[in-house]
Amino acid sequence: MALKWLIATATQGSADAFVENEFQTGLSNVTRTAFRIRRIEWGLPLLIGADCSFLVQLGRNSQAAITTTLGNPVINTVFRSMELTTSGMVVQDNSPWIAYARDEELLIVEESLFLRLDSTGTSASNSCACRIGYEQRTITENERLSIQAATSS
Repeated sequence: MALKWLIATATQGSADAFVENEFQTGLSNVTRTAFRIRRIEWGLPLLIGADCSFLVQLGRNSQAAITTTLGNPVINTVFRSMELTTSGMVVQDNSPWIAYARDEELLIVEESLFLRLDSTGTSASNSCACRIGYEQRTITENERLSIQAATSS
């Protein structure tokens, strides 16, 4: 089955400002359809200068900041940072273009998801993009309620 795609973007209003963008999935409690996430791809800003970092997160719930706690409300988190040391530049990057490509059962039933972006040490506002590959799956009411209960914490 060919994957369908959701696209989400977030843009900071100013340098190093936290931003969260809500986007619609097209799901509804009435249809009893879920999305089985198969792939998450990221487009992150380039690192410009020393001692800067980007942190982006895809989540199920709205939050006032990016959380470092892993759990069901957090679907995927990636970061990129650059640090100037005495031996040169050190780049830490856990943000490959493809950050999630697994066969495990990751189901989304929410009508909207949230893309968050935060940075430090940058001199301008930044943008990121997230592309979510999914397959549709029909679920029962009990499955939907179970998924919602597990992801509401």
